[in-house]
Amino acid sequence: MDGTPSPAPVGFVIAMQAETNHLLDHMTIEREDQHGPWTDRVGTINDVPVVVLCSGIGMVNAAAGAEHIISTYRPRAIFNYGCAGAHRRDILPGDVIVDDHGSPWRRPHPRYG
Repeated sequence: MDGTPSPAPVGFVIAMQAETNHLLDHMTIEREDQHGPWTDRVGTINDVPVVVLCSGIGMVNAAAGAEHIISTYRPRAIFNYGCAGAHRRDILPGDVIVDDHGSPWRRPHPRYG
């Protein structure tokens, strides 16, 4: 080591193991850290440091997983990906879905105003 600090990792929070496996196929895993319910996979993708967490399904699990990555690894960015609950026949593997209304936790729920 030359004393240069390592760059902050890019964090990934993914709901389902089947979705997580697609990313892990491209990752060099250096270690797996167990923190309570979380198994953090720490390593690199194309020499970029990453930490990958399978959070479980749902917005609460995604938020808790993101908070865990933020507090533990202080990442430079966090990505959340998966099928986005989109079980529609016109959405195919590889399609990118972009929300044009903002994050649901930043806008009022219709029932609660």
